[in-house]
Amino acid sequence: DYYLQEDGAYSAEEYDDYIDNELYELAREEPWRDIRSWLSNLPDGYDYYFRDDWGDWEGRSYRDIYDLKERVLAYADGNDLFDPEEEETVEDSDEEPEEDGFEEVEDCDVSDFIWAGNAALRELQEQSEKEESYIDQEMLGMLPQLVS
Repeated sequence: DYYLQEDGAYSAEEYDDYIDNELYELAREEPWRDIRSWLSNLPDGYDYYFRDDWGDWEGRSYRDIYDLKERVLAYADGNDLFDPEEEETVEDSDEEPEEDGFEEVEDCDVSDFIWAGNAALRELQEQSEKEESYIDQEMLGMLPQLVS
């Protein structure tokens, strides 16, 4: 249900920095009433922010992002986008699992994870659009035969 643009999600801190920079630029060019109106239309108090193609901002909570991540992973898993040869199970590994059952994972920034998810979604959307275009072309090619 979310359209995710190339820039991906902004953390609250990144959003504040972006708005600060925009405000600095606007202060040089716009009257204060326009700036006040622009500021009053900005979302506030969210964990993450998305910016659409028109420059409008939308706020999202951690829960929204978690739900989106789960849907992306379920879609990728359901459409065989994960390469089973690259997946390693405990039986295939020579290493013994740690006592607590958790493997050591390299730390990563949530915005990097979301950016990667956005890239995967864009790739899926492009693939879907290509398939739809191919089907449309096939149908157009068959149309004269069906009409006659």
